[in-house]
Amino acid sequence: MKILVTTPYFYPEGGGLEKYAYNIFKGLAQKGHEVTIFCSTKKGYDINEKMDGLMVHRLKPDLIISNTPIRFNLFDILDKELKDGNYDIVNGHTPVPYFAEMATFVSRKRKVCDIVTFHAGKMVSSKPLLNAISKSLSITIEQLMFTITDKIIVVNELVKNGYLARFASKTEVVPPGVDTKRYIPSTVYNAEGKKLLFISPLNPSYEWKGVRVLLDAMPTVIKRHPDTILTIIGDGPLRQELMHICRIKQIDKNVIFRGRLSEDDLIKAYQESTLLIVPSTTDAESFPIVSLEANACGIPVIASRVGGIPYYVKDGINGFLVEPKNSSALAAKITELLSKSELLKEYSLKSRERALEFDWEIAIERTQSIFEQLLEGVRCQ
Repeated sequence: MKILVTTPYFYPEGGGLEKYAYNIFKGLAQKGHEVTIFCSTKKGYDINEKMDGLMVHRLKPDLIISNTPIRFNLFDILDKELKDGNYDIVNGHTPVPYFAEMATFVSRKRKVCDIVTFHAGKMVSSKPLLNAISKSLSITIEQLMFTITDKIIVVNELVKNGYLARFASKTEVVPPGVDTKRYIPSTVYNAEGKKLLFISPLNPSYEWKGVRVLLDAMPTVIKRHPDTILTIIGDGPLRQELMHICRIKQIDKNVIFRGRLSEDDLIKAYQESTLLIVPSTTDAESFPIVSLEANACGIPVIASRVGGIPYYVKDGINGFLVEPKNSSALAAKITELLSKSELLKEYSLKSRERALEFDWEIAIERTQSIFEQLLEGVRCQ
C-alpha cells in the first residue's frame, strides 16, 4: 500500500498522538508499505527527511492557535501530492484540528480512500474563548470530517461508543502499544526508592495532564515521606512557572525537572522509578501511552479515573485509580503505596503482565488489516 499520513506534529515532536503514529507507520514501513507523513514542526523552517523508512515532510506553520498548527496552503500541498502520487489511502490523525480535516477534504476531491484516527474524547481548554472555538469546530468541521470519511479508528471503546456513537458502525478500535522487548524491567524493582515520575509536555495546551494537581499533592507526600523525589520529564513554556510554584510550596528540593529525554534515557527513567503518576483532569486523556511504557518496565501507575484510563489501568492490578482534580486523594494514595514496598513488588509483576497484552506489533497488524479490508471491500468516495 501507498499511504499518505497527516499528524499535527510528528515524533520526536509532540506527545502521545505523534508517538502512536510513529510506531504504527514505522511498523507498516518495515512490512513493505510506502508511507509519507505531512506534519508541522516547531523548528521555524520546512524539513524534508527520511526517518526509519518513512518520508517525513515537516512544514513550518503560518499560525499556531493554542496547540493547533495551521499552514494556509496545506490543502494545495496535499492536493498536489495526491494528484501526482498514486496513493491508496489517506490517514489523518486528530483531535488537534486542521491537518486531519484538510487530508479528508483532499481525499474526497481525489477519490482516495480516507481513514481518520481519533485519539481523544472531548477536548477542554482552561481558556473560555478556546473552548468556544473548539466547540464550534467540533459540531461543524469535525462532524463533517467524520461523516464523509470512509473509516474511523479510535484507541478505546469508550470513544467509539461515547463521543463517536453516531459513527460506531464505521469505527474500529486500535489501542496503542509498547515495544516490550525494549521497554523492560530493571534487574531489581525500586520499590523502596520513593521515586515518582510524571511525563508530559509543559505546555498550556497540555495542562489537562494534571501537573498542577500533582504539585498540590506533593507537600502532603513529602511530609509523610521526606525522601520522596518527583521527576518531571517534558519541556515547554510552563517549565519556569512550575519551578516557581515548587519554590513557593517549598518542595523544590524534592522535584527534578529533566526536560525532554532520548528514548534510551526515558526507559532508564522508568526503570529507576517506583510509581508513574498520571493525574489527568479531562476525558481528553483517551489512552496514555506512558502508562503502557511504565507497566512494561514493571512500574505501577496511579492515574485519574477519567477518559479511557480505566480501559487500560485496572485498579489494584497494574495500577490504582483516584478521582480527578483531587490532590488530597492523590496524595493519600501515593503515601499509602510508598509505605507498602512488598505490595508494590507484587503490582510490579502484574504491571509487566498487563503491558505484554499491548505489544506494538498487535496494533500494527490490526491497522494493516483495517487498511487492507477498506481497500478490498469499500468503494471510496
